Amino acid sequence: MLLNTSEIFYRTNNCKKIEIYLTYIELNILLYIQYIQYKMSQFVENVISNTNINKEVLFHDNTINSYNITTTINNDSESDGEYTFGIFKLLATGNICQKNKLIIFSIDRSGSMDDKCYDKRTKMQHTIHTLSNIVRFFEKNNYQINIIINVFDNEVETIIENTVVDSQTLNLIIEKIEKIHPNASTNFEKPLNIVKEQIEKFGTHLNIDRNNIYHIFMTDGEVNDGSSNKIDLIPLLDTNIHNIFIGFGIEHNSDLLYSLSNYRKGNYYFVDILENAGIVYGEITHEIVNTCFNDIEIKINNGLIYDWKNNVWSDILYINNIILDKSLIFQIKTLNRENLSVALSCEMDTNTSTTINHELCDLTKYIFRQKTQEILYKVNSTNFRKDKSITRKDLKKFYDLIKNYMTENNCVNDPLLKLLLDDIYIVFRTLNKSRSQMYTRARQTSQGRQQIYTVNNINNNNNNNNTTINNNTIGSNDTTVVGNGYSTFVHFTTPNRLLRSRNKKFEDEDDFDILDFDVNYPEFNLGRRYSVFDGVENDMLPHIEPRSNTPYSFNELDPFTNEYDEDYLEHTFSQYDCSPFISPSCLNTIHSVSVSMEEMTEQTECDCNETVIVNELSDTGTDTNSE
Repeated sequence: MLLNTSEIFYRTNNCKKIEIYLTYIELNILLYIQYIQYKMSQFVENVISNTNINKEVLFHDNTINSYNITTTINNDSESDGEYTFGIFKLLATGNICQKNKLIIFSIDRSGSMDDKCYDKRTKMQHTIHTLSNIVRFFEKNNYQINIIINVFDNEVETIIENTVVDSQTLNLIIEKIEKIHPNASTNFEKPLNIVKEQIEKFGTHLNIDRNNIYHIFMTDGEVNDGSSNKIDLIPLLDTNIHNIFIGFGIEHNSDLLYSLSNYRKGNYYFVDILENAGIVYGEITHEIVNTCFNDIEIKINNGLIYDWKNNVWSDILYINNIILDKSLIFQIKTLNRENLSVALSCEMDTNTSTTINHELCDLTKYIFRQKTQEILYKVNSTNFRKDKSITRKDLKKFYDLIKNYMTENNCVNDPLLKLLLDDIYIVFRTLNKSRSQMYTRARQTSQGRQQIYTVNNINNNNNNNNTTINNNTIGSNDTTVVGNGYSTFVHFTTPNRLLRSRNKKFEDEDDFDILDFDVNYPEFNLGRRYSVFDGVENDMLPHIEPRSNTPYSFNELDPFTNEYDEDYLEHTFSQYDCSPFISPSCLNTIHSVSVSMEEMTEQTECDCNETVIVNELSDTGTDTNSE
C-alpha cells in the first residue's frame, strides 16, 4: 500500500519524537543511577567516619618531677594562671571505602642518576627497582589505581600514559619502567607543566576528586636547565592535589623542594641514601591507599594546641589527612581542663564526641617532645645564625637529661624517647654547619608529621665506601657512633669554588653557598671540616688543598684551640621499624615496597627451583601425594 506525503511526514515525525523521548528516559535513568551510587558511597563513608575515629585527651600531673624543662607551655605573659599540659590522641580504625585514585610519578633521569651508591648499584637501578615494587603492590592487592609515569631530564617523556594497574597491564608497565636510562641535565619547569595538564585532562575524564590525586616528584640534583626560582615554579603546582617531593642525597636543592611542598597538601622527604628510598616510597604508598579523611581541622575550646610548623599555640590546627590504624598525638594546654573540649571537622566527620580523661598521669616524655620540637624549629629559623641562643653544650645537657629520665624510669627502650634522642643528636652534630638546615628541617618534618622515615646518615659520602650511619636498612642492627659535632657530611675536593669565595666577606648566610670544605693542617693532619661560622674570618683561612676523602676522627685535638673537645656524645640510632608512629599494616607495606634486589632474586630462584621440581615429577609420572 502506498502512503501519501502527509502520512509519511506524520510517521517520520512520530519516530523522531519517540527517539527523543527514549533518549530522555535513558539520560534520566543514568542520572538516577549515578545519584544512587553517590548517596550509597556517602552513606558508606559516613558510617565509617562516624564510628571509627577514636579521640582521647589526657592531662599531665604537674606535681610530677618536671626535670626543669623550659618550654613555651607556660611562656604566656597574658595568662593569669598555670597551664595544664596534655595530649590529644587520634586514631582511625575499621575499614576503608576504597576510591579510584590517580598517581602521577615524575622521575628524574638526568645524567647524575647513573652515579653509583654504596652497594655499587646506580641511583637509577634503585629507583627502577622500587617503582616496580610499588606497581606490583598495587596489582597484588587489587587497589583501584591509575598511574602515569613521566621521566624528565631537560625534556619530558611520558612512558606510561593513564593506565589502570591490574594483572593485564602489570608486565607492560614494569617492562617500560626497566627501560628508563639516565641522560642529559635537569629541568623542573617542563615536568611540572606536563603534570598540571595531565591532572586537568585525566582527573576530569576519570571523575577523580582532587583529594585522590597524588603527584610524586623525585630528583637527586640541582636544576641546571630552565628556571630554579620558586616564584616561577610554585604557580605551576595544583595545590588542590597531594604533591610529594623526594630529594635523594645531599646534592639536591633542599630549599627549593621544601618551598614547593610548603602548603597543606604538600610534603617533602629528604632521603639521605638511595638504598633507603623503598622505605620512603613504602610509607607514601601506605598513606595513599589507607587515607580515611582529608582536610582535617582540630578545634580546641578553652585550650590551645601546638602548631609545630610555626612554633605557636593556637585554638585551631589543620592537618592533611588521617591514616587508618595510625595513632596521631598532639600537644595541648589549658587553663581550665574541666571545660576543655575538642571538635574534629573533616570531609564528613564533624563534632563527634571526644573522651576526656580527667585523671592526671605522667606525660613527661611528651614535654620532652615539646622541647625537642621547639629546638628543631629554632635551629631551622632564618634568624638562627644571628641568634646563637642554642649551643652544643645546651643540646648535650638536654640530651643527657632525656637519657637520665629513661634510666630512672626504666624506659630505655621507649620508641618516642629514642626518637627524640635521634633528633637532638642530629642537631648536635650538624649545628652551624652548611647543611644543618637540610638535616634538621627533615627531622622537624618527620617529627611534626609523625612520619616513620627519618634522616640519620650525617656521615654520608656519595663517592666512597666510608662507614655510614644507616638506621633504616631493613634487618640492620642499631649503629653506635661517637661524635663531637665536627664530623663530615661530604668532602668537597673541587678547589675552584673555594677560591671564588676565598677573599669575600660575607654579611649573611644567604650571600654564599659554600660553608664547609677540607682544610689541610700539616701539623695535625686531621682533615677536619672547616666552617666560616667556627669563629674565624674568611680571609684568615690557612692554605687549602684538595685531599683524599678521609673521615674525621671523633674527639680529636681541635687545631684552633689546642684542646680536646669534651662535648662529645655516644649515640645509638633507633630503627625505623621501632618507630612510635608505625603500625603493623604500614610495616607490611614498607616491607613489600622496599624488598631488596637480593631478596627478589632469592625469591625468583626459589620459585624457579620449585617449578623445575614439579616439572621433573610430572615428566616422570611420580605421584607427589603418595609420598
